[in-house]
Amino acid sequence: GTLLGRAVEHHRLGLLEARRRHLSAADEVVPGAQERGGTDQHPAQRQQEYREQQRHQRLSTSNIEKARARVDTWHREIVRPLRTIRKRLKTGPLPGPNTITAHLRRWLQQVEIEADLIELDELNELIDGWELSPASGNDAQAAEAAIETVIESCSQITIDDRDRQAIKTIATAAG
Repeated sequence: GTLLGRAVEHHRLGLLEARRRHLSAADEVVPGAQERGGTDQHPAQRQQEYREQQRHQRLSTSNIEKARARVDTWHREIVRPLRTIRKRLKTGPLPGPNTITAHLRRWLQQVEIEADLIELDELNELIDGWELSPASGNDAQAAEAAIETVIESCSQITIDDRDRQAIKTIATAAG
């Protein structure tokens, strides 16, 4: 292809390699691993134990506000526009949709995924500094409480009985 095409492909491959290295490193460094047996455990096992410790924690309004402050601008200015363009390319404008714009759409999808992963990395870093307290009830009840906290924190919606039933259905299915 063209010089620009090769440069874009090189950049894309570099992002994928960086992502692979980042994920490999995440398997090796797990907070608290030394206290639980150091290097005798497989990295995946240590990661799973860490995730289990982080599960079943109560989600607070202040933590949601911190998360939104951390990623809202990125999401609004980077992720959302990429998604809008990618979706628009599905039906046009001219000269699309055609095979060339379909290729561009697939490439934008990969860029959008990378932008999403950057956002998730930011949230993951933030979670390590959160003040956490155990949630009450079983996993489904903890999920219900978390969903309600998010809705109350991020919208003007007053949750009614119908909403609570829908939330319960979602939380039970996720558990």
